[in-house]
Amino acid sequence: MINCEKAERLIPLFVEADLEATEQQAVSQHLDICLTCRNLAAEFQSSQTWIQAMGVPAFDERLLADLRNAVQQNVAKPKLEIASVFLPLWNWKFALAGAVALLLLVSGILMQARVGSEHQPQVAAGIPSNVATQQLITDAKIAEKKQASSVFVQHRATSKTIPAHQRKRDLGEAPASETPVAGVDPGIVATAETTASATAVNASLADFLTLAPSTPPEMAAKSETKVAEPEMLRMEIQTADPNIRIIWLTPKEPPARANGVAEPK
Repeated sequence: MINCEKAERLIPLFVEADLEATEQQAVSQHLDICLTCRNLAAEFQSSQTWIQAMGVPAFDERLLADLRNAVQQNVAKPKLEIASVFLPLWNWKFALAGAVALLLLVSGILMQARVGSEHQPQVAAGIPSNVATQQLITDAKIAEKKQASSVFVQHRATSKTIPAHQRKRDLGEAPASETPVAGVDPGIVATAETTASATAVNASLADFLTLAPSTPPEMAAKSETKVAEPEMLRMEIQTADPNIRIIWLTPKEPPARANGVAEPK
C-alpha cells in the first residue's frame, strides 16, 4: 500500500499506463480506497482523452529534420565558461612558482624593515641632535668662563705682591704733583686722562693675564722683600660724566732717594 503523497506523483503515469506492473497495481489499489486520489486520476484521464481527440497535426519531414538538427546542435554546443579560459594558466607548475615568488617577496620586505629598524637607533646615536649640540656649546662656554675667572683670581693674588710705584707706572697714572692746566676744562682733561688710563689698564691687564700664570710665587715674594710697599693715599675725582671717576693712588710719604736724602715736599 502507498500513501496519498506518493500516489499523487504516480497518477499522471498511471493514466498513460507508463508504470511498471507492481506500481500500476499499487496505485489502482489506492484509488479504490481514496476518493480524493480517485477524483484526481479522473481529471487527468479526461484531459488526456481531450488531447488525444484533437489529432496530431501534419508536419513535413523536411521541417522535422531541420528541427531535429537544430536541437542536436544546441545540445552538443559546449558552454564557454570563464574558468575554462583561465584553467590552463593555473596548473600546478604556475601555482607553485607564483606561491614561491610571493613568499620570497614578503620575506624580503620583512627583512628590509627589520634591518632598517635595527640600524636606525645606531645612526641616531652617532649623529647628535640640535639639543645635544647646544648643550655642548653651553658647557664649553661655562668651562671657558670658569677658566678665565680662575686666571683673573690668580692675577689678583699675584698683583698684590707688586710694589705700588710699579703698579702706578703700569697703570699709566700721573703723579700727584701735577696740577691742572689753566684755561682747560677739568672735565675734558679728566675724560682724556680716564680714556688713557682705561687703555693702559686694559693693556696691563692683558699682560698680567698672559704672564701671571707663568710667574712663580717665590719671585713675587722676593720682590716684596726687596722693595717695601709704602702706605698709599687714595684720591677720587668725579668727572662731568657721572659714570666716570678718576682714582689716584699716591704715597703718603715720598720715597727716599738713593743717597738717603728725602725729597722736599
